[in-house]
Amino acid sequence: MNYEKSDEITLRLKEEQLDIKRNWVETGQVNWYKEVLTEEKNISVPILREELVIEKTFSNPESPDQAIRSETIRIPLREERVEINKITYNLEEADIYKKQIQQTEAIEAALKKEVLALR
Repeated sequence: MNYEKSDEITLRLKEEQLDIKRNWVETGQVNWYKEVLTEEKNISVPILREELVIEKTFSNPESPDQAIRSETIRIPLREERVEINKITYNLEEADIYKKQIQQTEAIEAALKKEVLALR
């Protein structure tokens, strides 16, 4: 068979290639907050006080060795008072951050390629 120029055919051969794209997908969500716990404390604190004590003893003028009565006078001088102050200090620290970890994922795909075949 003879082919003329007008019988010319153009055949386009195609080949598949992989077009790989990466997209971010949200896989989880975390909400964090600080929780305040309240604890009631009951503490016994010993305190001191000072007082001036005057003890009077009255004697019987007829019998000086025998006391008729006695009297005690107490005058408060000073006392301790409890003062309460709350002190805040760091109990612990928590660092919160995002970290990216790179790993490799194996992808398997069958690609097609057209070739010219003659019979």
